[in-house]
Amino acid sequence: ALTTTTINMVEGHSVHRIASRFRSKLIGRKFTASSPNGRFVDGAAAIDGRVLSRMEAVGKNLFAFFSSEDATMMGSGDNNNGEEEDVVVVHVHFGMSGVWAVYNSLVEEVPEVKPTTRLRLEEITPNGTSQVVTAASTTASNNQFIAHLSAMTVAHGTHSLFTTKKSSLGQDPLRSDANPNLLYAKIHKSKMSIGKLLMDQSYFAGPGNIFRAEILFLAGVYPTTLGMYLDRASFDKIWNVSVSLLRRGYDTGSILTVDATVDPSVAARGERRYIYNKSVCARCGSRVSSWDMAGRTCYACEGGGCQPKSTIQLGDGDNGKKAVKKEMEEVQTKSNPVVVTAKGKQKKSTKKQQPQQHVPFISHCAPMRLSQRLD
Repeated sequence: ALTTTTINMVEGHSVHRIASRFRSKLIGRKFTASSPNGRFVDGAAAIDGRVLSRMEAVGKNLFAFFSSEDATMMGSGDNNNGEEEDVVVVHVHFGMSGVWAVYNSLVEEVPEVKPTTRLRLEEITPNGTSQVVTAASTTASNNQFIAHLSAMTVAHGTHSLFTTKKSSLGQDPLRSDANPNLLYAKIHKSKMSIGKLLMDQSYFAGPGNIFRAEILFLAGVYPTTLGMYLDRASFDKIWNVSVSLLRRGYDTGSILTVDATVDPSVAARGERRYIYNKSVCARCGSRVSSWDMAGRTCYACEGGGCQPKSTIQLGDGDNGKKAVKKEMEEVQTKSNPVVVTAKGKQKKSTKKQQPQQHVPFISHCAPMRLSQRLD
């Protein structure tokens, strides 16, 4: 039986894992649909009684295709640009946390829906019913799946919903149709830092903050390096590391970035990541700094060897120099210090600060023992 899938601080590999599991278990099955909390009533009515015919994952976005009859386009469509006329597409974005739980009602107890449940699917059995049967009344060889979905975004539409959304997203390192050449051409025109671009889903579709920190570390690129100054060799390292780490996350279900074959001594200490939420670099022991970058905490090893800072070469245009200056002016600590005004009121200082050594926090999405975080 499928078991509950819970996503916290979702990154692209998790969404691809869900798509794969749905393809293997639910494709070709017909479902009744309802919206327990009333926030997806029209969408539920549109897919009620239809067959789940296709699942697609693009970055952090999941697309479920429901056909009126047995599907002709099964499974993944990474390289399939065909368009089904009679199909309803459900677009799901889990946000910071989400759950798409699937149960086999014939062999396990199905819990009650929650206030956050926007969509409930219940399989229609070959005899046309969708009645939940107890495990005692049948054998485990039969399946009757029920799914509960809670997510930030649940929308429905025609096939164009998928094609339009996909065209707005960047290159997904886990998709076979990804085009790194197009991505580099786009990055090379950007005055934004690579740290920002890696989190921009219109450039890189899939990586989140944990992957951002670890990808740039392993590629040896400092986060404030501007896209316009990123050479092809450095981009190739970033892309190849992205593919490798997200593939490992997909295969293992965990964000594990330390490779025992590359850093055996680091792996022997039980380290799972190099710099994310750490005060010192797991590889060289130098301090790890953190600062706010577009609302998310950015990390870098300050030893000079792991992630050397880029410099502006003489002769670069004024636009490039202005872009670098703007980027560096935005670099500040995660939390500005609190100052007391003359009237005794507290407010955060607006003074920009340089990155400071990171103070680890308790992370539910990247758990680690206290001793490992502080060492």
